[in-house]
Amino acid sequence: MDNEGEPTPLTDPHGYLALFKFNCRLPRCPRTGVSVSYADIGAPDGIPVLFVPPSGCSRWFAAPQDPLAASHNIRLIVVDRPGTGATPMVALPERIDTSCQQIASVLEHLDVAPAHMVATSAGVYIALRLLSAHPGLFLTGLSPPPSVYLVSPWSPPLPATDPLAYRQLLDWIPSGVLTTQDTTIPFVFNAVRGMEEAYGTTTKAVGGAVTAIKSWIGTWTVAPASPALSATSLEDGREDDTREDGTEVELDEKVEEEEPPSRRLWAPTAKYLTTEYLYAEDFRGIGQEHLVCLNRGEIDTGPAWFKTEIDAVAAAVRQEQLGEEVDSCPKGQGEKQTASEDKTGKDGLPNHADPGKVGFEPDEPEKAAEIVQHHPETDKVLRLPIDVWWGGLDGMVPRNGQEWLNKSFAAHPHEIAFVTHFVEDGDHSDLIMRGQGIGEVYLSILTQGHSTTRQ
Repeated sequence: MDNEGEPTPLTDPHGYLALFKFNCRLPRCPRTGVSVSYADIGAPDGIPVLFVPPSGCSRWFAAPQDPLAASHNIRLIVVDRPGTGATPMVALPERIDTSCQQIASVLEHLDVAPAHMVATSAGVYIALRLLSAHPGLFLTGLSPPPSVYLVSPWSPPLPATDPLAYRQLLDWIPSGVLTTQDTTIPFVFNAVRGMEEAYGTTTKAVGGAVTAIKSWIGTWTVAPASPALSATSLEDGREDDTREDGTEVELDEKVEEEEPPSRRLWAPTAKYLTTEYLYAEDFRGIGQEHLVCLNRGEIDTGPAWFKTEIDAVAAAVRQEQLGEEVDSCPKGQGEKQTASEDKTGKDGLPNHADPGKVGFEPDEPEKAAEIVQHHPETDKVLRLPIDVWWGGLDGMVPRNGQEWLNKSFAAHPHEIAFVTHFVEDGDHSDLIMRGQGIGEVYLSILTQGHSTTRQ
């Protein structure tokens, strides 16, 4: 927790956010040769956790996590991605790989090898690439693998021919607006703030508009101190809504049981202040992040990217644990392509598995099991645990998008231990601040400790 006499977000928000822990800097990244800004928050001697923020790819996004993480004895490392804070901008095709290299350098600088990684929204791109290309950063590499927690992860827009295709809420925003939002977003933010202050949550129409804008630009809400647990999910995605005596809990009754009173940890003025600090720094990278999410860049970052990267993660687990050979470069990491094309990335990304060794369509789980059964060593694999939290009111990634990503992870049942948690009234931006979301993540980390040995 905070040292005695140290400013807090309740007593002195300005002094609190000026603390060194929010404003750390690696003067020169040995991999990329530039400065990298980051935050080292929570409990200084707590369980180290890599926190990968969303498309609002700044350490300021994670600032409200500080008191909650500290109360769970968790130390969060949060690295500014290119084009935010003091981390210089890069070309879009280099964005994902450069981000991972800089995260690697910060962790090495701090002499931290985490056993846990938390990512939210667009942070899933970085989380997957770190697992496939930089597994040595984690406490025991991939043998055993670290624990991965994805809270409202991004799922890519799907082509119209996909059975799960849906209308992406952000499709209406022109790319030109996205790439210039470092000048336009502050005006949007001020409008959102004005609507919140004028209307609160009493006007349904205004509330819906504010929620949509918040999900896009990444503003933040108050974190509970005593997070409640949601229903425990089974690996097939069903929720286990039962008490210890085996009787079912009705929805209204469950909410009443699971939502204890919470105390305020984060003053409203501090919430707005973190956003103002973000906008006072360089944040051009946020526009690039949105182009990545919408697959509008020079390289493919859509469904083919996700399929390839998840294949590569599964292959990396097998390679490290069983010694199976994998190729050094995956398919689908370079030029724009359709799901049927087979192209090697033109940017020469390193240390990736060839997904062709374990690849298949994400809607073919039976084929997945069939493929893995050809390996007599299958039972020896220590699976990578990936827990995902979804919200039933998520307008950015609706149920079709959630189902598509679930199937993509579930396609590797022998390498990935995939579990879903569904929060009926959760949206894209609030699970990272709720007990039914980040609260459960922190409790799981606290139970596990700084270890990759499963309980």
